[in-house]
Amino acid sequence: MHDPKERMFDRRYNLTEANLCDDAGNRLTLPTETWREYVERRKRCLELRGKLVAGEVREVNDLITYNLNLRQFAQDVIENCEGPDLLQAVWKAVQSVTVLDPTCGSGAFLFAALNILEALYEACLDRMEAFLREWGDEGRKRHPNYHKGFTAVLDRVADHPSRRYFIFKSIMVNNLYGVDLMDEAVEICKLRLFLKLVAQVDTADRIEPLPDIDFNIRAGNTLVGYATYQDVEKAVTGFAPANAKGDEHGKFDFDDAMGKIEAKAEDVEAHFALFRDQQTELGGEVTPADKEQLRQSLKELDDELNRYLATEYGVAVPPAPTGQHDSPGKLS
Repeated sequence: MHDPKERMFDRRYNLTEANLCDDAGNRLTLPTETWREYVERRKRCLELRGKLVAGEVREVNDLITYNLNLRQFAQDVIENCEGPDLLQAVWKAVQSVTVLDPTCGSGAFLFAALNILEALYEACLDRMEAFLREWGDEGRKRHPNYHKGFTAVLDRVADHPSRRYFIFKSIMVNNLYGVDLMDEAVEICKLRLFLKLVAQVDTADRIEPLPDIDFNIRAGNTLVGYATYQDVEKAVTGFAPANAKGDEHGKFDFDDAMGKIEAKAEDVEAHFALFRDQQTELGGEVTPADKEQLRQSLKELDDELNRYLATEYGVAVPPAPTGQHDSPGKLS
Protein backbone atom coordinates (compact mmCIF):
# COMPACT_ATOMS: atom_id res chain seq x y z
CA MET A 1 0.00 0.00 0.00
CA HIS A 2 1.95 2.99 -1.30
CA ASP A 3 -0.80 5.60 -1.46
CA PRO A 4 -0.46 7.82 1.66
CA LYS A 5 -4.17 8.69 1.59
CA GLU A 6 -5.19 5.03 1.66
CA ARG A 7 -2.70 4.23 4.42
CA MET A 8 -4.05 7.07 6.56
CA PHE A 9 -7.31 5.21 7.13
CA ASP A 10 -6.00 1.66 6.93
CA ARG A 11 -6.54 -0.17 10.21
CA ARG A 12 -3.77 -2.70 9.64
CA TYR A 13 -1.21 0.03 8.94
CA ASN A 14 -2.13 2.21 11.92
CA LEU A 15 -3.05 -0.27 14.65
CA THR A 16 -1.56 -3.66 13.84
CA GLU A 17 1.77 -4.55 15.42
CA ALA A 18 4.54 -4.64 12.82
CA ASN A 19 6.50 -7.86 12.57
CA LEU A 20 9.41 -7.61 10.18
CA CYS A 21 12.53 -9.79 10.25
CA ASP A 22 15.74 -9.90 8.26
CA ASP A 23 17.09 -12.93 6.40
CA ALA A 24 18.68 -14.27 9.60
CA GLY A 25 15.41 -14.10 11.48
CA ASN A 26 16.34 -11.08 13.60
CA ARG A 27 13.43 -8.81 14.33
CA LEU A 28 13.74 -5.32 12.85
CA THR A 29 10.75 -3.77 14.58
CA LEU A 30 10.25 -2.89 18.23
CA PRO A 31 7.73 -4.67 20.48
CA THR A 32 4.19 -3.23 20.10
CA GLU A 33 5.42 -0.97 17.27
CA THR A 34 2.88 -0.42 14.49
CA TRP A 35 3.73 -0.24 10.81
CA ARG A 36 3.24 3.53 10.81
CA GLU A 37 5.62 3.92 13.74
CA TYR A 38 8.17 1.64 12.11
CA VAL A 39 8.10 3.58 8.84
CA GLU A 40 8.49 6.93 10.63
CA ARG A 41 11.32 5.63 12.82
CA ARG A 42 13.18 4.22 9.82
CA LYS A 43 12.68 7.46 7.91
CA ARG A 44 14.09 9.51 10.77
CA CYS A 45 17.01 7.11 11.18
CA LEU A 46 17.98 7.46 7.52
CA GLU A 47 17.71 11.26 7.73
CA LEU A 48 19.97 11.41 10.80
CA ARG A 49 22.52 9.09 9.23
CA GLY A 50 22.58 11.31 6.16
CA LYS A 51 23.19 14.41 8.28
CA LEU A 52 26.00 12.68 10.19
CA VAL A 53 27.70 11.54 6.98
CA ALA A 54 27.34 15.02 5.47
CA GLY A 55 28.94 16.59 8.55
CA GLU A 56 25.89 18.64 9.47
CA VAL A 57 26.08 17.60 13.14
CA ARG A 58 28.97 19.70 14.43
CA GLU A 59 28.04 21.11 17.84
CA VAL A 60 26.51 19.97 21.11
CA ASN A 61 23.42 22.02 20.27
CA ASP A 62 22.96 19.89 17.15
CA LEU A 63 22.92 16.73 19.26
CA ILE A 64 20.20 18.24 21.43
CA THR A 65 18.20 19.51 18.44
CA TYR A 66 18.14 16.06 16.86
CA ASN A 67 17.48 14.40 20.23
CA LEU A 68 20.52 12.14 20.06
CA ASN A 69 21.90 10.13 22.96
CA LEU A 70 24.68 12.39 24.25
CA ARG A 71 26.16 9.82 26.63
CA GLN A 72 26.27 7.10 23.99
CA PHE A 73 27.68 9.53 21.45
CA ALA A 74 30.51 10.48 23.82
CA GLN A 75 31.16 6.85 24.68
CA ASP A 76 31.31 5.92 20.98
CA VAL A 77 33.85 8.70 20.37
CA ILE A 78 36.05 7.33 23.15
CA GLU A 79 35.77 3.68 22.14
CA ASN A 80 36.48 4.37 18.47
CA CYS A 81 39.03 7.20 18.70
CA GLU A 82 41.97 6.52 16.41
CA GLY A 83 44.56 8.84 17.93
CA PRO A 84 45.99 9.03 21.45
CA ASP A 85 45.84 12.84 21.39
CA LEU A 86 42.03 12.77 21.28
CA LEU A 87 41.86 10.17 24.04
CA GLN A 88 44.16 12.18 26.29
CA ALA A 89 42.08 15.34 25.71
CA VAL A 90 38.86 13.49 26.52
CA TRP A 91 40.39 11.94 29.65
CA LYS A 92 41.42 15.35 30.97
CA ALA A 93 38.02 16.80 30.12
CA VAL A 94 36.11 13.99 31.84
CA GLN A 95 38.19 14.37 34.99
CA SER A 96 37.53 18.12 35.12
CA VAL A 97 33.77 17.98 34.51
CA THR A 98 31.84 19.47 37.44
CA VAL A 99 28.23 18.51 38.03
CA LEU A 100 26.42 20.78 40.49
CA ASP A 101 22.92 20.18 41.80
CA PRO A 102 21.88 23.36 43.67
CA THR A 103 18.96 21.52 45.28
CA CYS A 104 20.39 18.02 45.56
CA GLY A 105 17.91 16.59 48.07
CA SER A 106 18.64 12.90 48.51
CA GLY A 107 20.99 12.89 45.51
CA ALA A 108 18.92 11.41 42.67
CA PHE A 109 20.41 13.75 40.05
CA LEU A 110 23.98 13.30 41.30
CA PHE A 111 23.47 9.53 41.43
CA ALA A 112 22.41 9.55 37.77
CA ALA A 113 25.44 11.70 36.86
CA LEU A 114 27.67 9.23 38.72
CA ASN A 115 26.48 6.35 36.54
CA ILE A 116 26.92 8.36 33.33
CA LEU A 117 30.45 9.47 34.18
CA GLU A 118 31.39 5.95 35.29
CA ALA A 119 30.78 4.66 31.75
CA LEU A 120 32.99 7.41 30.29
CA TYR A 121 35.79 6.78 32.81
CA GLU A 122 35.64 3.05 32.05
CA ALA A 123 35.69 3.63 28.29
CA CYS A 124 38.77 5.88 28.58
CA LEU A 125 40.68 3.30 30.63
CA ASP A 126 39.73 0.48 28.24
CA ARG A 127 40.89 2.52 25.24
CA MET A 128 44.19 3.31 26.96
CA GLU A 129 44.76 -0.40 27.47
CA ALA A 130 43.91 -1.05 23.82
CA PHE A 131 46.42 1.55 22.62
CA LEU A 132 49.19 0.09 24.77
CA ARG A 133 48.45 -3.41 23.44
CA GLU A 134 48.51 -2.15 19.85
CA TRP A 135 51.79 -0.31 20.32
CA GLY A 136 53.59 -3.00 22.27
CA ASP A 137 57.22 -2.23 23.07
CA GLU A 138 57.40 0.13 20.08
CA GLY A 139 55.05 2.50 21.87
CA ARG A 140 57.86 3.88 24.01
CA LYS A 141 59.61 5.09 20.86
CA ARG A 142 56.65 5.99 18.63
CA HIS A 143 54.53 7.71 21.29
CA PRO A 144 56.81 8.31 24.31
CA ASN A 145 54.63 10.93 26.02
CA TYR A 146 51.32 9.17 25.50
CA HIS A 147 52.82 5.78 26.39
CA LYS A 148 54.21 7.18 29.62
CA GLY A 149 51.00 9.01 30.51
CA PHE A 150 48.65 6.10 29.78
CA THR A 151 50.90 3.67 31.62
CA ALA A 152 50.99 5.94 34.67
CA VAL A 153 47.18 6.20 34.74
CA LEU A 154 46.67 2.45 34.39
CA ASP A 155 49.34 1.66 36.99
CA ARG A 156 47.64 4.05 39.38
CA VAL A 157 44.32 2.28 38.83
CA ALA A 158 45.90 -1.17 39.11
CA ASP A 159 47.29 -0.29 42.54
CA HIS A 160 43.75 -0.17 43.89
CA PRO A 161 42.06 -3.45 44.85
CA SER A 162 38.87 -2.58 42.95
CA ARG A 163 38.85 -0.70 39.65
CA ARG A 164 35.18 0.25 39.87
CA TYR A 165 35.65 1.45 43.45
CA PHE A 166 38.49 3.70 42.30
CA ILE A 167 36.39 5.09 39.43
CA PHE A 168 33.37 5.84 41.59
CA LYS A 169 35.53 7.35 44.32
CA SER A 170 37.34 9.58 41.82
CA ILE A 171 34.03 10.81 40.39
CA MET A 172 32.63 11.61 43.83
CA VAL A 173 35.73 13.55 44.84
CA ASN A 174 36.44 15.34 41.54
CA ASN A 175 33.15 15.71 39.66
CA LEU A 176 30.08 15.80 41.91
CA TYR A 177 28.86 18.78 43.94
CA GLY A 178 25.56 19.39 45.68
CA VAL A 179 23.84 21.87 47.99
CA ASP A 180 20.58 21.65 49.89
CA LEU A 181 18.84 23.66 52.58
CA MET A 182 18.16 20.61 54.75
CA ASP A 183 21.01 19.05 56.69
CA GLU A 184 19.15 15.73 56.69
CA ALA A 185 18.91 15.70 52.90
CA VAL A 186 22.64 16.34 52.57
CA GLU A 187 23.46 13.43 54.87
CA ILE A 188 21.09 11.14 52.96
CA CYS A 189 22.76 12.17 49.70
CA LYS A 190 26.20 11.32 51.09
CA LEU A 191 24.95 8.00 52.45
CA ARG A 192 23.47 7.08 49.09
CA LEU A 193 26.78 7.71 47.35
CA PHE A 194 28.69 5.80 50.04
CA LEU A 195 26.40 2.78 49.64
CA LYS A 196 27.15 2.80 45.92
CA LEU A 197 30.84 2.63 46.78
CA VAL A 198 30.48 -0.11 49.36
CA ALA A 199 28.57 -2.22 46.83
CA GLN A 200 31.77 -2.43 44.73
CA VAL A 201 33.73 -4.19 47.50
CA ASP A 202 33.98 -7.93 46.82
CA THR A 203 36.43 -8.92 49.54
CA ALA A 204 37.46 -7.65 52.94
CA ASP A 205 41.12 -7.52 51.88
CA ARG A 206 42.63 -4.07 51.37
CA ILE A 207 39.41 -2.15 51.87
CA GLU A 208 39.90 1.50 50.98
CA PRO A 209 38.50 4.25 53.19
CA LEU A 210 35.39 6.09 52.11
CA PRO A 211 36.05 9.52 50.61
CA ASP A 212 35.52 12.71 52.56
CA ILE A 213 32.97 14.67 50.51
CA ASP A 214 31.97 17.17 53.18
CA PHE A 215 33.19 19.98 50.92
CA ASN A 216 31.42 18.55 47.84
CA ILE A 217 27.97 17.94 49.32
CA ARG A 218 27.05 20.75 51.68
CA ALA A 219 24.08 22.31 53.42
CA GLY A 220 23.38 25.88 52.35
CA ASN A 221 21.22 28.26 50.37
CA THR A 222 22.21 28.63 46.71
CA LEU A 223 19.95 31.66 46.31
CA VAL A 224 22.08 33.75 48.67
CA GLY A 225 25.58 34.86 47.76
CA TYR A 226 27.65 35.39 44.63
CA ALA A 227 27.41 32.88 41.81
CA THR A 228 30.20 34.13 39.53
CA TYR A 229 33.43 36.09 39.54
CA GLN A 230 31.63 38.91 37.71
CA ASP A 231 29.11 39.19 40.55
CA VAL A 232 31.92 39.62 43.07
CA GLU A 233 33.69 42.16 40.89
CA LYS A 234 30.49 44.16 40.53
CA ALA A 235 29.99 44.20 44.30
CA VAL A 236 33.55 45.32 44.98
CA THR A 237 34.21 47.75 42.12
CA GLY A 238 30.71 48.69 41.01
CA PHE A 239 30.14 48.56 37.26
CA ALA A 240 33.81 48.91 36.38
CA PRO A 241 35.00 46.70 33.51
CA ALA A 242 37.17 43.73 34.34
CA ASN A 243 40.44 45.45 33.41
CA ALA A 244 39.74 48.86 34.96
CA LYS A 245 39.95 50.18 38.49
CA GLY A 246 36.81 52.27 38.21
CA ASP A 247 34.64 54.41 35.93
CA GLU A 248 31.97 57.03 36.14
CA HIS A 249 29.41 54.47 37.28
CA GLY A 250 31.53 52.38 39.61
CA LYS A 251 33.80 52.61 42.61
CA PHE A 252 37.57 52.85 42.75
CA ASP A 253 39.25 49.81 44.26
CA PHE A 254 42.03 51.72 46.01
CA ASP A 255 43.15 48.89 48.32
CA ASP A 256 42.97 46.21 45.59
CA ALA A 257 40.22 44.29 47.36
CA MET A 258 39.61 42.16 44.27
CA GLY A 259 43.25 41.15 44.19
CA LYS A 260 43.09 40.05 47.81
CA ILE A 261 39.87 38.14 47.21
CA GLU A 262 41.44 36.41 44.21
CA ALA A 263 44.46 35.47 46.32
CA LYS A 264 42.19 33.92 48.96
CA ALA A 265 40.24 32.06 46.28
CA GLU A 266 43.46 30.69 44.79
CA ASP A 267 44.57 29.60 48.26
CA VAL A 268 41.28 27.74 48.74
CA GLU A 269 41.64 26.08 45.34
CA ALA A 270 45.18 24.94 46.15
CA HIS A 271 44.09 23.41 49.46
CA PHE A 272 41.08 21.77 47.83
CA ALA A 273 43.20 20.29 45.02
CA LEU A 274 45.55 18.79 47.61
CA PHE A 275 42.55 17.51 49.58
CA ARG A 276 41.24 15.71 46.48
CA ASP A 277 44.60 14.26 45.48
CA GLN A 278 45.18 12.85 48.96
CA GLN A 279 41.99 10.83 48.64
CA THR A 280 42.43 9.44 45.12
CA GLU A 281 46.08 8.42 45.53
CA LEU A 282 46.59 4.98 47.04
CA GLY A 283 47.99 5.39 50.52
CA GLY A 284 47.04 9.04 50.60
CA GLU A 285 45.79 10.24 53.94
CA VAL A 286 43.67 13.23 54.86
CA THR A 287 44.67 14.37 58.32
CA PRO A 288 42.43 16.44 60.62
CA ALA A 289 44.93 19.27 60.21
CA ASP A 290 44.54 19.20 56.41
CA LYS A 291 40.77 19.35 56.67
CA GLU A 292 40.87 22.12 59.26
CA GLN A 293 43.23 24.15 57.09
CA LEU A 294 40.85 23.88 54.14
CA ARG A 295 37.88 24.73 56.34
CA GLN A 296 39.68 27.80 57.69
CA SER A 297 40.61 29.00 54.19
CA LEU A 298 37.00 28.64 53.09
CA LYS A 299 35.77 30.50 56.15
CA GLU A 300 38.09 33.44 55.55
CA LEU A 301 36.94 33.77 51.94
CA ASP A 302 33.30 33.29 52.93
CA ASP A 303 33.51 35.95 55.65
CA GLU A 304 35.11 38.42 53.26
CA LEU A 305 32.43 37.94 50.60
CA ASN A 306 29.62 38.02 53.16
CA ARG A 307 30.69 41.48 54.27
CA TYR A 308 30.18 42.82 50.76
CA LEU A 309 26.93 40.91 50.41
CA ALA A 310 25.61 42.36 53.67
CA THR A 311 26.21 45.93 52.53
CA GLU A 312 24.21 45.29 49.36
CA TYR A 313 21.18 44.43 51.50
CA GLY A 314 21.77 47.20 54.03
CA VAL A 315 22.74 44.86 56.85
CA ALA A 316 24.99 46.29 59.54
CA VAL A 317 28.42 44.71 59.38
CA PRO A 318 30.73 44.53 62.42
CA PRO A 319 34.30 45.78 62.00
CA ALA A 320 36.68 43.40 60.26
CA PRO A 321 39.09 41.51 62.51
CA THR A 322 42.52 43.02 63.00
CA GLY A 323 44.83 42.24 60.12
CA GLN A 324 42.17 42.21 57.42
CA HIS A 325 41.90 45.03 54.91
CA ASP A 326 39.11 47.55 55.09
CA SER A 327 35.79 46.40 53.71
CA PRO A 328 32.52 48.20 53.00
CA GLY A 329 31.33 47.36 56.50
CA LYS A 330 33.89 49.73 57.98
CA LEU A 331 32.92 52.72 55.90
CA SER A 332 30.71 55.32 57.53
